[in-house]
Amino acid sequence: MEKLLKTRRLLLRPLGTGDLETVHAYASVRENCLYMMHCPNDSREETLGFLRAADAEWQKERPGFYEFAVTLEGRQIGAVSVYPDEAGVSGEMGWILHRDYWGQGYALEAAEAVRDFALGELGLRRLTAHCDARNTGSFRIMEKLGMTRAEGVGVRHNRAFPGEDAPELRYVIVDVKWPVLYEWCAEQYLRQYDQWYEEREYRRETPPEGADWMYRLYSGGEAADEYLLGSGARVIGVYFYGWEPTAEQLAVAAARLAHAAL
Repeated sequence: MEKLLKTRRLLLRPLGTGDLETVHAYASVRENCLYMMHCPNDSREETLGFLRAADAEWQKERPGFYEFAVTLEGRQIGAVSVYPDEAGVSGEMGWILHRDYWGQGYALEAAEAVRDFALGELGLRRLTAHCDARNTGSFRIMEKLGMTRAEGVGVRHNRAFPGEDAPELRYVIVDVKWPVLYEWCAEQYLRQYDQWYEEREYRRETPPEGADWMYRLYSGGEAADEYLLGSGARVIGVYFYGWEPTAEQLAVAAARLAHAAL
């Protein structure tokens, strides 16, 4: 797959082994990777291994993840990535930039392009990003991307600080059309059910299409009843509330689905 993303100042293209020198120039420097979990890299071979994996993924018709090289006037200065989940509904973003180009808005500009690609062309409905709580530059980018900080603080282990439990922040953005569409679908389904119920003079029959109809409109996919009443509740909870739901929120989501499936 060949994909190019153009912004006002940058060109984003597939990252690959041809970028070894420029990637290793920042991925091997501790100060450039101070709050990163997977770098600084110890050797050129390690950097090359990562780039080979990125290269191989871009050769697929539908990559499992997308590593974009950020280029400025033909020079590769960083990278932005999005890793979709297996269901193709949620993804995690990440970015890194050579420190010589910090403070000029390049990381945000590149991240905006990948965000739009993920929510638009890939059709993802939810994006997350994580960073060390001390990495103010990174979480400010997340906020400018329209992400909202999730509750609580996690723990991460950065490679530059072996053995340290570092505080981690998580940010989330949900494509707003999905929770709105869910509400609309639920309303439409219940209205359809009421009409069906009245027309059949309260006889107990299976509603036409039922909850599966609502789910197809909501997600664009097919769903069996057991999915709707089981893991489907988690899907609704995650994308309706915008973050990993609590047990109480999952119960509410499951109840709504159960009611729709009556």
